[in-house]
Amino acid sequence: MRRLKNEYGRKLRTDLKHMGLTSIEALPKVPGPVSPMEVKLAKEVSQLKRKLRQKRASLSSPVAPKLFLAKTVAAK
Repeated sequence: MRRLKNEYGRKLRTDLKHMGLTSIEALPKVPGPVSPMEVKLAKEVSQLKRKLRQKRASLSSPVAPKLFLAKTVAAK
């Protein structure tokens, strides 16, 4: 059963890669054909995740903690 599941997941991931997607979290967990709308949503999710990762990377700059503190103090 696990092997079957892994093979399905691998096939799904390669199919998604060909469609230009990087993450499968947004797609339904139920096996079956993927509609174009679901593909569009998954693309948006992967783009948002990429943007988040880029923002997180910029937070490691030396100025970021001060900016973060300034924002939290200003928000209160």
